[in-house]
Amino acid sequence: MEDVKIGKAAALADWRIRVTWLHAGLGTLTALAGLWIVLQMNNVLPRSLHVAAWKNLMRAAFAGYWITALLGFTTYYFWYIA
Repeated sequence: MEDVKIGKAAALADWRIRVTWLHAGLGTLTALAGLWIVLQMNNVLPRSLHVAAWKNLMRAAFAGYWITALLGFTTYYFWYIA
């Protein structure tokens, strides 16, 4: 992670760093959405925290997993192959 530390906002001008951080951020949000769904379906979350449109959340999490995987391949390509 030393290569992708952001010292200044100008560091995000490098597309390799930008793609890497986008991959990390989207992956984190997607994993949290998946965890939320699992906790809700097992009634671990209180009723007040349940998402009414849980099917849409599942679809968004599924799409997020695919986009994160594609960004992972893109990150690998730009850092190690290109």
